[in-house]
Amino acid sequence: MSSSDKTVKVTLVAVAQPYIKGVNDAAGATSKLGKDLDAVGTRGKGMEASLGGAGAALKGVAAAGAALAGTALVALLRDSVRAAGDLEQSVGGVDAVFQDTATAIHTFGKESAEAVGLSRNEFNQLITVTGAMLKNKGLEDFTTKSLDLVKVGADLAAQFGGSTAQAVDALNAAMRGESDPIEKYGISLNEAAIKAELASKGLGNLTGSALEQAKAQARIDLVMRQSADAMGAFGREAGTLQGQQQRLNAEWENAKAEIGGALLPALTQVVGLMRSG
Repeated sequence: MSSSDKTVKVTLVAVAQPYIKGVNDAAGATSKLGKDLDAVGTRGKGMEASLGGAGAALKGVAAAGAALAGTALVALLRDSVRAAGDLEQSVGGVDAVFQDTATAIHTFGKESAEAVGLSRNEFNQLITVTGAMLKNKGLEDFTTKSLDLVKVGADLAAQFGGSTAQAVDALNAAMRGESDPIEKYGISLNEAAIKAELASKGLGNLTGSALEQAKAQARIDLVMRQSADAMGAFGREAGTLQGQQQRLNAEWENAKAEIGGALLPALTQVVGLMRSG
């Protein structure tokens, strides 16, 4: 690396630091970044080329922030970058758990705001937990079963109140063997019910991993039967205030993640340079 390139890199790291910190607590840092990047531009004309456009992207963000001059913009940028980072991680979680069937999860996740009232990131986080549990229990077609449980959660929430996320959390607890949370949705999954279900299928004498797998399937079967009256409730309640609000909140989270996604490459490159410098 030439001495001029080193100078540009060191200067960029120095001027980017106030922006990285300022985006969390002050709009003034955004304006400062724009001024400092202008100064850097006069001393290192090759900066944008060496950074693959990261300098230009950050400069554009800073200019917009300076023009609007408000903490609301800084808060939006901060929340958007955080939302994009969270989504990036949750997408990786889905890929790790569902692997060859992850495409089906991602496809549904892109429509989850409308379908079940969950942002894509929230959907990813919830179904990753569901999928991991069912997969570890040895259930076949755990991808479809995971999607079914999320959809049931949306219907239960629409019928009994609360959010889809709360209902899916209760279902995930039920899959772990915790029967209390799901009872608020009119579903009984106590040990007696599980034993009766296993006995009805001639599986009462199983032990070890085979028993755990059978119990997991029994819980799913009981959930599906006992939630039959709620099936389709989320769709039927789509026009209510609660239904519209839940979808709106999910769509707003998706929008923030999309905004942040446009900023992540530049910010990731700058932070990488700061760590390596």
